[in-house]
Amino acid sequence: MSKHPQWALKHKRKGTELRLINGKYYLYEVTSKWDPEKKRPRKITGKLLGKITKEEGFVESPKRKLEREMKNTKIESIAVKEYGASALINKHFDDYQELLKKHFPHCWQELIVLAYGRLVYHSPLKNMQQHYQHSYLSEQFKGLKLSPKSAGQLLHRIGKLREQIVAFFREFAVGNDNILFDGTDLISHSEKLPYPELGLTKKGHFDRLINLMFGFSTSRKLPLYYRILPGNIKDVKAISLSMKEL
Repeated sequence: MSKHPQWALKHKRKGTELRLINGKYYLYEVTSKWDPEKKRPRKITGKLLGKITKEEGFVESPKRKLEREMKNTKIESIAVKEYGASALINKHFDDYQELLKKHFPHCWQELIVLAYGRLVYHSPLKNMQQHYQHSYLSEQFKGLKLSPKSAGQLLHRIGKLREQIVAFFREFAVGNDNILFDGTDLISHSEKLPYPELGLTKKGHFDRLINLMFGFSTSRKLPLYYRILPGNIKDVKAISLSMKEL
């Protein structure tokens, strides 16, 4: 006679094995394989199919149920996209998004995606479209055009929106704050940029330079201002105008 009760045995079928574990009955998939050393079949226990109770009968394992449902579900396409960094931007930088909407209403989504590409991948413009398509931001902001040409034209247009740029950074200023101004020069031999001019570098020799002026909030430790200057205009001459604009 079987050691198992009839209410449990009636759920056993071919290719399965009934097991009693810690007072509960479980049904497992079972197969056999010929063992050449022992010269006889060897039992191989497979997946857990479910549990059996006297009250409920056979209860399918949640994992097996999911597998069965997936087999019966027709999936048209699967896309794997980065989500973690995209979620971080949406959750922790939502204030920045609102400010971008306010000052750059026609391109704030593109600006977020470009910042994402630089922050996460240190990406040049030529790869922005690819990073955008493989991130969850492409589900949130659909249909953005960020090819190298489109992204370059976008930055060219934004660079001319000086009033909006200054107004955006001014949002981060607080009362009774100290602002630290920092000037630096960059050597540039570009023939297409209007800024490179002959000037004295901080190392004491003359070269074609672009001067950059930055303003930082000492309390919030955030940038509040930037200005690009021709290389022949030094920081001391530009600081008063920069303070007025800020």
